Amino acid sequence: MWDLNYAKNLSTCKVEGTYIIPFVATFDDYTNNSVLFVYNFSDPLNPNMIYTLDNNHIIDPDFKFHPIQVAILAISPENITIVVLNLNYGILYYELKHGILNETWPRVYIEQHKEFNSMVLVSNNYFHYKIGAPLIIIIGTIKGLIVIDFYAHSIMFIIPGISSIESSVSVLNAVFIENICFAYLESNELMIILDRGIEKDYISIIKLEDKIQGYNPNAKWTMTYYNETYIYIRSDPDGIKMYNITISPPIFTINKNHTNEVHYIKAENNINESCINNLTIININNSYDIVLCQEKNCDINGQAFIKVIFEGLQVNYKFNPYDYFSGWNMEFKPSFDDHFDIYNLSVSEYIKLYHYNTFELKNSFIQVLPTNQYVVMQSNEGISFFKDDFETLIRNVTIEDIISLEVYNNLVYVLYSQPIHYISVNSLKETYNLYLPSQCNMISFCGDFLICGGLNFVSFYNCSNFNCSFITTMFNNTNITSIASTKSILKNYCNIYILIDYTNLYVVSLLDEIDKNPMPYILSYYSISPALQIYATSLRIYTFYNEIMTIYSSTMVNETSFSLTSNITRVFLLENFVYISTSNELLIIDGLEIYYNMLYLKYQMPNNCTFSSAWFSENLTFIGLICKNGTEYYLKTYQSPCPQPGSYKACQIQFYLKFYIEHPEYIENATNYYNVTFNAQNGGNITSLYVNFEFLIFGQVTHYKEPSNENESITTFYDDGLDLTNILSGFSGNNLAYNLDIDGQEIIPEQSANDPLQILPNVFMISEYTSTINIFSITSIPNTPYAIIYNELAQIIILNTLIHDVGTNQMSTVKTINTKGFDQNLICPGLQYVSTKNEDILLVAACVWELNFLYYWRSMPKLYEEARNYTIAIFQINLKTFNLTWYEAFQIPFKPLKFKPITDYNTKFTVLLLDYHIDYGGDSTFKNNRLYRIEFTWNNNNIIENTDNELIDMYTLKMSTFYVYSMDGYYYNNSFYIVLAEKLNGLLILDYNGSQTKIISSNPSRNDPIYTVGVSYKLIYTVAKSGILTAYKIANHSIPIFSYNRYPFAQTSTISTISSFVTINDYYWPQFLIYLVIYDNEEFYLRLVNLEGTALSFLITDIPFSINATTFEGFYEMSVTFINQTSFAFIYSSNNIKYYYINDYKLIVPKMTKSEYNMMKNKWNKTNFYFKVIGGNENFLMTTKNYELTIMEHNKKSTDASSFPVWLFPVMSIGVLLILAMSVKLVYKFIFSRRRIGVTLIELERINLENH
Repeated sequence: MWDLNYAKNLSTCKVEGTYIIPFVATFDDYTNNSVLFVYNFSDPLNPNMIYTLDNNHIIDPDFKFHPIQVAILAISPENITIVVLNLNYGILYYELKHGILNETWPRVYIEQHKEFNSMVLVSNNYFHYKIGAPLIIIIGTIKGLIVIDFYAHSIMFIIPGISSIESSVSVLNAVFIENICFAYLESNELMIILDRGIEKDYISIIKLEDKIQGYNPNAKWTMTYYNETYIYIRSDPDGIKMYNITISPPIFTINKNHTNEVHYIKAENNINESCINNLTIININNSYDIVLCQEKNCDINGQAFIKVIFEGLQVNYKFNPYDYFSGWNMEFKPSFDDHFDIYNLSVSEYIKLYHYNTFELKNSFIQVLPTNQYVVMQSNEGISFFKDDFETLIRNVTIEDIISLEVYNNLVYVLYSQPIHYISVNSLKETYNLYLPSQCNMISFCGDFLICGGLNFVSFYNCSNFNCSFITTMFNNTNITSIASTKSILKNYCNIYILIDYTNLYVVSLLDEIDKNPMPYILSYYSISPALQIYATSLRIYTFYNEIMTIYSSTMVNETSFSLTSNITRVFLLENFVYISTSNELLIIDGLEIYYNMLYLKYQMPNNCTFSSAWFSENLTFIGLICKNGTEYYLKTYQSPCPQPGSYKACQIQFYLKFYIEHPEYIENATNYYNVTFNAQNGGNITSLYVNFEFLIFGQVTHYKEPSNENESITTFYDDGLDLTNILSGFSGNNLAYNLDIDGQEIIPEQSANDPLQILPNVFMISEYTSTINIFSITSIPNTPYAIIYNELAQIIILNTLIHDVGTNQMSTVKTINTKGFDQNLICPGLQYVSTKNEDILLVAACVWELNFLYYWRSMPKLYEEARNYTIAIFQINLKTFNLTWYEAFQIPFKPLKFKPITDYNTKFTVLLLDYHIDYGGDSTFKNNRLYRIEFTWNNNNIIENTDNELIDMYTLKMSTFYVYSMDGYYYNNSFYIVLAEKLNGLLILDYNGSQTKIISSNPSRNDPIYTVGVSYKLIYTVAKSGILTAYKIANHSIPIFSYNRYPFAQTSTISTISSFVTINDYYWPQFLIYLVIYDNEEFYLRLVNLEGTALSFLITDIPFSINATTFEGFYEMSVTFINQTSFAFIYSSNNIKYYYINDYKLIVPKMTKSEYNMMKNKWNKTNFYFKVIGGNENFLMTTKNYELTIMEHNKKSTDASSFPVWLFPVMSIGVLLILAMSVKLVYKFIFSRRRIGVTLIELERINLENH
């Protein structure tokens, strides 16, 4: 390691799971330079330097490589990521795979605070599971703490450094423990912040110099969390010191009964900034009173309105009555008309407890405890082991004077007295007696620890199978009232709760670590309400004093007490449920519920029964009662849906409602209503909730109304043909398709050769393009038949959709332009059309410029390096020759996930680029990304980059979070507007007025985030995660006004979408729109809709789309394009383009030649037919009345030519459109379109735009 010997400054980082260790070194000879060294320490005595990086190897004149700190993540020995904190820039990533070191993009540019102090990688459960960031990078800067998502390469949030005197201060370093941040400030203070997702609360600022004797500002420090306490550890010159930091939320407590009133709670900081919130307290005299709609789920009349979106002819809906009712011991019953007109409703039973089975017992047992392997039964004579059938005896163990019984690790521990106290440890085969030197009268298990309590002591034992070794004894000469214990599931320690003298509660912690001698220590002390018994779970503490039960949280900060009104005979815990038996009642308490829902069930037990126990079996809850009938004993078992194993929230049973359309033929409206009454009762109290379900059918079914004046008897001549499409006009519905019934024989349109009638399709493929090279993107040139694709070989291929080979159906290739010939290092997976001017078109692409090279450094030859720059490239192509006449690339600050070009009506165009991100499979709280806006002009065949390009993020917009799914934009007058689909704020509209972009409109999307957005002149279309298409009108150039929703159509599949595209056929007057839908999160489809259709018939069809996240590496937004008003092309797969035409369904009697007429007669043996049309979708079919058709001979002369194929009709239509377009071009010299810039602006068009 001779290279490091000359280092002036040297630093490294914590390394785990690899022999690779990175170093950052600064040398005397290069005081302005620093170098990254990567060493392999597989041989510690002879480490091998495998890589070095310094600024000489960075091919970017605008960037200086100056590492100041380094971190490393070893996913495996062959997959390592090295993170570099670069001076005055931010984060760089280097991936070391199989011995090759490459920089991975994008870099994280930290524009806000470029003076860095520290960097560390952090991973914890809060960020991983709650936030969705498995690994984060925290950076201490001169102005605060910056948190970066490691995998998403994006800034999540920033915490400003604020001192105790409210001044900005530098953050030197920080430690995160779950959602609590401890930041060490340059002012010698410790700043504590609570992360509540979007909000960051400053909890406290501790002046370390005042709290710590011998304080040294350069001391190393860290934080740890143990037993509900944060421990601050530091290494001062006089020794290592530890301090407890207790963090507890403020608690609002009401100690007296009041009438209904409103309390105003004020929060205020040190500089008198304040906020007031109000809390309404409703005083209820009786816990059995049922309160309705306290969660504001109802209107002022106590009614609830719920929208239900149908998927096919049925929908399942979960209804939770606890969202609307509060009260003790509630039971619920629905009331409804199960056959309401055309609908049918079935509702699941709501039963909290029902009888499951009865087993005969062989003895008068006191307690029955089922386990995973056996059933243990306790009697006055001892214990008995049975199989899980409750009947087959395995073994009897005689034990008299049983005091207590515990089951742990499939062993039964029995505390008994003879008269010296023993513990009998029992398995299915053997028994071991453990002598207790002190007289215990209570025991509890926690992990492998046995806690034994006597009158004036508590002893601790470490147990393994039949052996229990003594640890220590505590609380000598005290009056022990009761003990309980609980083990932390996530952390390896036990909490033992020791109640002394009825009111003194000590919490003792016992750390369970391998190969260490555990020693208990007193963690905390509380003075509590009087109690005789204490019980504990991981989330709740329960105490009992005569008839009073008190519930505490695990941190002892909440206290709830109530009277049980009867003497308690037994208490049993299962999860956080408490089973309390009295002389004739069983009370079941849900300890995680709010007070007025806490009494889950009050069950009146038969006079001859007593409560035994509760247990889990196959994730179901069972309750056992031991009953006596004469001299015989029985175990009655009951089943309950609550509690649930491993649950950390209140257990609430839901109604499962299944709505079904029984008579779809009678549905005439898109929206229908259904009323259900839910009655809550407990004893004599009954409260009713009226729920109005709004059914959103929206074309799930098919409607048919016979057209007026339609003759039932039809006659025509074979060489005339006849259009009978009017018969189809009576159908309405989504995703319609038709079949014919001719003389009782059902005819599928695709198989209707030589039939008297034909149904021509509404959407069909005309041609396709197949390639052996992966296709990345597709776009088109308006008012031409040309589609343009970009492939993996960096080729721009221009296709003529009008011309195709009749045999192969392949589109004609007009031109192939190899961009590698201009710059072999440029790869542009995304390509989009921008504009047309004179005889040239402009295309823009998102590109990466890559250069791979070998270099030599200090006796290390042939080192491999890869350099990347991300750019947008602009191509100019001549429409006559289709030659590439000009191109230029412009560097951008990050790797774009999406980009979008938007043109004005003159010479400007803007390109929006969205930062890269990773989706972890769910929506996280954070995930901030950035938007880059860059504006160009196209004038005299030269591209001029404007200087007002802008990086837009959460900081420039003054937002606490900024995560964009999709973007679009538009020009109006001299302003540019950006339309965004943002995670929390929904539909955002930003305004750029020449200086800075700012938010002017926000329309939050609640629980259904908007994933895709698209602009069409004065309309905005959005597609939500659930697949709902929404249209907004743009008022005052910038305010979105809701217009309508189009809900997903499906049969049995669940419809959703991802961030993708909204493609329209015309910018000013769109009729057709295409967006992406996903069936059951698996199958991708293009959804083609008619914007002029009603909610009952907007969906034309769903076209299979083989592209998905794993098979397509291009840009989703660039996978479909309209060629003209009625045709579109899309990337069906990475090697295939399909071209489709949109038409109306046609029902015709085809015009036939004589030979075709004869073939028809030979097939059917008749010329007189009876037919009807069957129309509908996957959900429902309707049939027309019968029509009679006669096709007669005719004397007109006709040729024997074959009929035109179907595909010629759209070709002719497109040809007419082209002729008209060229005519207009000749007259006006310019055709205005949104994506085309003209040299001369036609005044009529300018007036058109401003006055719409």
